[in-house]
Amino acid sequence: MAQIIIYGLADTLRPRRQALSDAIHAAAVRELGLPETKRFHRFITLEREDFFTPADRSENYTIIEVSLFAGRSVDTRKRFIHELFERVSTDVGIDPQDLEITLTETPRENWGIRGTTGDELALSYAIEPGERNEPETGAATADTRLPSDTPIWFAEAPLSGERFEVFSGDRFRLGLTRERTSIKIANEYGVDWPLWGPEGLTVESQFPQISDALRARLKAWAHGFNTLYHHDHGWGENIAHAEAHAAEGGILAMRVTEELGQGFSVSLNIWETTV
Repeated sequence: MAQIIIYGLADTLRPRRQALSDAIHAAAVRELGLPETKRFHRFITLEREDFFTPADRSENYTIIEVSLFAGRSVDTRKRFIHELFERVSTDVGIDPQDLEITLTETPRENWGIRGTTGDELALSYAIEPGERNEPETGAATADTRLPSDTPIWFAEAPLSGERFEVFSGDRFRLGLTRERTSIKIANEYGVDWPLWGPEGLTVESQFPQISDALRARLKAWAHGFNTLYHHDHGWGENIAHAEAHAAEGGILAMRVTEELGQGFSVSLNIWETTV
């Protein structure tokens, strides 16, 4: 998640709004890992008497302020800044001398989004790009002498406490070392698998205990959302679809709870029927 404000002189900023938005969003997608759909930009155009600038800045002087979820590395933030300088210069024609950028990170619990706090929101992307899909395994190797129910290596996620274990039977299991894993059933645009963990969207292979029939039902529920729910108009006049969607979500939450068993806490987030 990123909220971005762009300031500049009205005469020079207004004609460049679309080009600037495109350049900023491309940099955010590339370096911050934001999904294409997550574009939140606000342009504030100022009259000359309201915008005092140093003598060595031109009429193109522009300020970009970015509010971010906390958690990205220094390298990621620096790459994003450098990418902004490059794209804004190349694509928009604003020289780096006339561009200033500030990034402000705040804890996710300080954000309010779609009726909940940011730390309780299921994300379709990792805060630190690559973190979710590239677990660090170190130099661990399999010990074939171990029983099949003994992990040959494990890794603990530093924020959530999740413990990812690989067993000698080549099976992934998802669990917690100290408490139950929180799983949310929720939809997101363009996502066909609706189970979310503490670190974001999960993958099917993390849940070998879920039956094929329930997997198909979960995917059908997500497909129904992507097919019938409109980005701007929601369910529109399809009240029956909205009610059926909510009812099916409640049933799925019960079925997932039954099949996952102990070690998991399952909840339902049907923001699309309430927002």
